[in-house]
Amino acid sequence: MINTIIQLMIYQSIFMLIYHLFFKKETFFNINRLYLIGSFICSVVLPFLTFEVNRMAMSQTIKMVHLPEIVLTQPTKSPVPNEEFVVSTVSLIYIVLFAGMFISLLLLLFKINKVYQLKRRGNPIQLGSSTVVQLPNSNAAFSFFNIIFLGDSVIKKEYEHILNHELVHIKQRHSYDLMLFEIFKIVMWFNPLVYSYQKQISELHEFIADSCAVKSGAKKQHYNFLLSEVFQTKEFTFVNQFYNHSLIKKRIVMLQKTKSKKARLFKYGLLLPVLLLMALYNVNAQTVSHTIMLPEAIIVGYGKPEATIKKVSPSLNKDATAISSVAFGDLDEVPVFPGCENAADKSACFVDKMMKHVQKNFYYPKEAQKRGDQGHVSVMFEINTKGYVQNIKLRGPTKALEKATVNIIKKIPVMKSPGIKDGNAVVTSYSLPITFALQ
Repeated sequence: MINTIIQLMIYQSIFMLIYHLFFKKETFFNINRLYLIGSFICSVVLPFLTFEVNRMAMSQTIKMVHLPEIVLTQPTKSPVPNEEFVVSTVSLIYIVLFAGMFISLLLLLFKINKVYQLKRRGNPIQLGSSTVVQLPNSNAAFSFFNIIFLGDSVIKKEYEHILNHELVHIKQRHSYDLMLFEIFKIVMWFNPLVYSYQKQISELHEFIADSCAVKSGAKKQHYNFLLSEVFQTKEFTFVNQFYNHSLIKKRIVMLQKTKSKKARLFKYGLLLPVLLLMALYNVNAQTVSHTIMLPEAIIVGYGKPEATIKKVSPSLNKDATAISSVAFGDLDEVPVFPGCENAADKSACFVDKMMKHVQKNFYYPKEAQKRGDQGHVSVMFEINTKGYVQNIKLRGPTKALEKATVNIIKKIPVMKSPGIKDGNAVVTSYSLPITFALQ
């Protein structure tokens, strides 16, 4: 999960950098609005494409085989801590994550409640499908969905211009954009880029509304003077505020700026190769003819480099032989591990020998134990037509755990014979998940 979060944050950083370098100064406000929303959604979706594509490819080429779980443990002279009192790092991360989400949700509900309290205290006036709420003794001016909040001091001054401005927000449904990012802020409250995205989209909303209001008849000079006034502002991130002090100068600049030429639209076409590269990065697993899933090895460390092996699913052991006899994909013969030449079930023998190989060559890096490194390492490797291991690919939480996994795979002996299909030797791909855990 952590790798996925880091990946989506990298994508968001790239998209935001592109926006600031190429698009932000253009007056294509509506296109920029679509870009910010679309790029954020893409950054969230893209990291998950890897899992979907890999799973689809495997389901078309192999038959999944479920074998009993194998756990590698390290001996220790001291007693193993009671599991009821052990709080793993992973569990702690989830606790902090969900606690932050809960607090963020409460804050959003609190702010929404404050808005509706203002509505109840004000004087509502129906204006078509919208509602204008007059706030006594206030200089506030903002909108929330189809509700416009105007202080009585504002109504006395520039009621028509401000009303036209806020109606643009309502007609173009800007509140939906802001609420979308409020929801993302609940789920990813720890991600500063979510807040940056919301700030940029809020700026665009004001530029769009200013542009439309000027077209409706307001004189630009008078409108600039209006923007230079200092008024009270309600601090709600999910409402469209007319008087936002930090935005006033930017809005004046954008109102005076010459419209971007349509020829500049070509820059948005440059996004296609960026999206393609991101997609290719995720779809990085090779689709080979024959892939075999090995049972997951869960490595539990207590602080010593030795390892022993034991079965932890005795109820499954009775059926292990029957389960492992299921044919692997379309292979006529699976690669023969040294020592399995005369085995009746070479597939089951291969898995057994592989687990013993992992046990024999496993070590939990001391530096990883000191740092508390743990997590899931996914490794894929191939056995070529000569019986040698090649093309090792893996992804893990830390370099130390990845290195330990690579050392295991590199020590796999040469197969007595490769995978066979229709009488010909073929390259066979294996997937071996390993979980490192400290107690």
